[in-house]
Amino acid sequence: DDDTDVILLYIEGVKDGRRFMEAAKRAVLRKPVVAIKAGRSATGASAIMSHTGSMAGSDEVYEAAFKQTGVIRVGDFEEAFDVVKAFMMQPLASGRRVLIVTNGGGAGIMAVDACERSGLTVPELDEDVKRRLPFPPHFSRRNPIDLTGDVKDEDYWTALNEAFLKYDGFDLALVCILPQVPNLTFRVADIIGRANKVSGKPIVACCMGGAFTLKLTREIESRGIPVYPTPERAAKALSSLATYNEALMRLKADIKGEKEEHQPFF
Repeated sequence: DDDTDVILLYIEGVKDGRRFMEAAKRAVLRKPVVAIKAGRSATGASAIMSHTGSMAGSDEVYEAAFKQTGVIRVGDFEEAFDVVKAFMMQPLASGRRVLIVTNGGGAGIMAVDACERSGLTVPELDEDVKRRLPFPPHFSRRNPIDLTGDVKDEDYWTALNEAFLKYDGFDLALVCILPQVPNLTFRVADIIGRANKVSGKPIVACCMGGAFTLKLTREIESRGIPVYPTPERAAKALSSLATYNEALMRLKADIKGEKEEHQPFF
């Protein structure tokens, strides 16, 4: 179905494992497949038997099957919808090196921890890039780039332009915005959207706050950037863009290898 961009599965049990894996591989080669496997605990597995009469099966077996077929496994509905939103709105990631830009030091640190837990790497900024950032001394020129509470809209553009667009050391970007500071406006949505279009690389945003944050979230998402309320949720969604691309490349390489094996020698 060309009108379907992402497949989301809720699974309690699978009767024909071989058939499922063959279908999953074919689907993953066309589009991302995201799966929730219920019944991971003994009590949950028992509840499945009462619900549908299905055998939940070994969770380790399902985990291995998902990895082999390239299905993206998520832990719950919230993560499922977060990941699907990233796939719907952003390109795939060619690697796992993430740039973090923030205007809150605590949010930046939490984003680093969340990214590394999710399998992303947070490399240090190149020294040449640091020198090109025309920020006051109290702004941090590391990774995360911390623009502090003195941030202005254009500071986000400067950071993304110098460290993400002009520099090829990052594959993805996570932009944290705490919009309670006085000099941030809705223009920051245009800036992040522009950086996304120019770079061609995935960017997600994390916005935390109240009523103004909700309005800003709508503005940013209208530019094609998925927004999440915590760094942890943003990092998991961002990581899925790299995980799926890796699985896709592996499956394509396997198919190519199988074809080469069956070619005649003369």
